[in-house]
Amino acid sequence: MAQKQLQKWLQDSGYQILGPWPGNSTDLNVIENVWTVLKRKVADRNPTSAEDLQKKIKEAWISEILPEYCQKLVHSMPDHIAAVLRNKGYHLKY
Repeated sequence: MAQKQLQKWLQDSGYQILGPWPGNSTDLNVIENVWTVLKRKVADRNPTSAEDLQKKIKEAWISEILPEYCQKLVHSMPDHIAAVLRNKGYHLKY
């Protein structure tokens, strides 16, 4: 389905379309922030084998990726979306 057809279908079906929406942004998925933190925390634990890596991923996920951190990311999205729109959809520098 072409993009214009999809947009029309969404609108006709009662879905609210946010926009104008830049299509080239990778900055709108909060899980990317979580993966970055998890990767750094696991690397700091220096896993020595595949089994150890798996163990340390679980440990870091439980002890480092706290619900409060995830909630903070979610609550930051309105400001983040506004910044992406101001930047015309291009990557934001943190």
